[in-house]
Amino acid sequence: MNKYIDLHTHSVYSEGALTVGQLIGEAKKNNIAVLSLTDHNTVAGVAEAVKIGRQEKITVIPGVEIYTHFHKYRLHLLGYNLDIHNPELQKALDQLARQRITKIKKSLAVLKKQTGFTINEARLFNTPSRYPGFAHIIGELKKSSKNLAKIKQDLKTDQPNFFDIINKYFGPATKACLPETGLPIAKALELIHRAGGLAVLAHPAQQLSWKTQVVSRLKSIGLDGLEILSPYHRWHDIEHWQNTAAKLKLVVTGGSDFHARLSGRRPVLINEQWQYFKVPYAVYRQLKPRLTKYQ
Repeated sequence: MNKYIDLHTHSVYSEGALTVGQLIGEAKKNNIAVLSLTDHNTVAGVAEAVKIGRQEKITVIPGVEIYTHFHKYRLHLLGYNLDIHNPELQKALDQLARQRITKIKKSLAVLKKQTGFTINEARLFNTPSRYPGFAHIIGELKKSSKNLAKIKQDLKTDQPNFFDIINKYFGPATKACLPETGLPIAKALELIHRAGGLAVLAHPAQQLSWKTQVVSRLKSIGLDGLEILSPYHRWHDIEHWQNTAAKLKLVVTGGSDFHARLSGRRPVLINEQWQYFKVPYAVYRQLKPRLTKYQ
């Protein structure tokens, strides 16, 4: 039986829909032998994931996905095999969480004034998530039938698209604009390394297309690797970034960016990333010797 890895997954501790136990249970069903829990800007679920993974005979690599910025680019940085109890890392992530809550509250105050939407903020923030995302906000907005009716009216559709809702009410051109809360990438690289971890740029083609020169600059300030095997990438993206990784001596990783299974009444052929996208175990074999670089 073939076995696979997934080094980019999310749980209820950020924007994922599954508990840590459910996530690892799904991974086991799909022959995932090595998994990293990389919740957005938090390591809250990692200890639980390691414990359950040990019980289920799945290797769990402690991880995190930190939102960052580098000049005009918004980039996601994955940290692997880091010390989740590192005081500097914990302090930085806690600060990001507080900033996120403050920004959400300010954004919702503007949105409610503009649109008349109602939203139960106590319920919104009373979840396991340490970094509430748009999935939480929009899910809470749609619980009100009046809100939902207005969203359908504003977007002129009976089935409003998740990303259209974000752009309509929270996009860069709106007064309720809600950007990601992140760190300068140099700071995030330093935090990951000081916590003993390996720093890998997530799905580079999504944010950078083929801008090799940007990755070259990131390598010069400490970037260790690229997440090349990703459902966000076409074959030519993978080909380009594999060649780049080889030239720059960067490690190669892969992950599904798993958030949730599809749900609904409509029949579907597949309902989760693992049913069409899996990362070969061989990727872990070449990565494993590098996981202790900073320890």
